Amino acid sequence: WDKDDDDSSYYPFEGANEPEGWDYCEAELICFNDALSEGVENYFLPVKFIGFVQGHPIYIQKKAKTLSETKVCYMQELDEDSKEKKNAQKIRELCGELNVCCFNAIWLCDFVNYFGKEALKLLDTFLEDYHISDLHSHNIGYTLDGVPVIIDYGDYND
Repeated sequence: WDKDDDDSSYYPFEGANEPEGWDYCEAELICFNDALSEGVENYFLPVKFIGFVQGHPIYIQKKAKTLSETKVCYMQELDEDSKEKKNAQKIRELCGELNVCCFNAIWLCDFVNYFGKEALKLLDTFLEDYHISDLHSHNIGYTLDGVPVIIDYGDYND
């Protein structure tokens, strides 16, 4: 918003995957409920609706650390002989074998180590079926106990 711009029009959010199209937190809650019904809820950091404040919906989610807060996120920043780089290559190969999307090899390595290969296939199917694709290093991470989870999964289509 440019304060010197004389057009003070307000443009609401749009494109959220929920009935009114603007509430990305509601879209995330719907997605989490879908994950519950599909049995993949452990791979997502839960979100909960707690009420309204002055007519605005309020949601809560436990604290987690994003991948970008915890680890080197980009392979080019890793030493050629680093354990993470070697593990990431193994995960890329596994993703190819399983025919799943390798959206972040570093995080997926932790995911497979924690949940297993079958979980990776289940997660990939869910992500594909529910069109979840905004999975960059600020939207994936770890609970405070170190469990790999998807933190922000409401997508952003505005």
